Amino acid sequence: MSPDTIPEHKLVSEHEKISLFTTLIYQSCYLQAPSRVLSGVLVSTAGSGKTMNLAKFRHERHVYYTNVISPKHLVDFFKKVDVKNKLLMVIPDFLTVTDGNKTTRDNIIKLLRVMTEEGIDDVSHYGYPEIHFNNPVRAGLLTATTMDNMNEFKRVWKNNGFLSRLIPFSYSLGNETRDRIQKRIKSVESLKEREYRVVLSKKSINRSPKKIILPDILAYRIDPVALKLSDVTGSINAPFRQEKQIYTLAKAHCALRRSDTVNEIDINTILSLSDNINLGFNSI
Repeated sequence: MSPDTIPEHKLVSEHEKISLFTTLIYQSCYLQAPSRVLSGVLVSTAGSGKTMNLAKFRHERHVYYTNVISPKHLVDFFKKVDVKNKLLMVIPDFLTVTDGNKTTRDNIIKLLRVMTEEGIDDVSHYGYPEIHFNNPVRAGLLTATTMDNMNEFKRVWKNNGFLSRLIPFSYSLGNETRDRIQKRIKSVESLKEREYRVVLSKKSINRSPKKIILPDILAYRIDPVALKLSDVTGSINAPFRQEKQIYTLAKAHCALRRSDTVNEIDINTILSLSDNINLGFNSI
């Protein structure tokens, strides 16, 4: 099954949450301005299905999927984004970034931070000839890391603003979900199918959505989600970036429904996901 899937019911069951969250990040790539593409990070223990869940994006045509990240990969990616060939970078294991030497790691984080918000205007690092882009190169990032890795770098990333660019989705596995993953791994017939994915009704990513309206009366209902998120990734006194992120999640779900106005279904879905849109590692 491709990532182009969402459930038809209003609330999201526990074992569907990861798949839906990552699908919403991908759907945000296609929203019209002023909405901007989202970035997200899955955070859990080792062996909890993070990397397998992101593997479903490997063959998506607008996704730059890489197991190894370096300045060269970033420059190549920026060029592809500039000509609209790529919209989202997926790094299934962010340890490939944090395990590098400090100078390289800091430079990569800086470029990713700018890429996901202001956009890259010029690249003149790492011995490459200076590259100038006529328009800022802006793209999303979807990645995954462990609890320990997040705890090690959380303070630094919060201080330099990188963490506030990401929507964290943290979780621990409940017994039912763990059993489901193990049964699925044992039952598959080919290595290609060994991905943690949930059987959802087929609804494809909306690659040309209309401009989506979020009524104020519904936006107020998800403001508390943004406020709690801002305490985790930014400043609880200035939750403006987090409000935009949560509003965009709701609009992304609306786009998946092929609608142009956010309604109760979209709001209830975001509220269903909100238990894990944090670093609380709540069970799924």
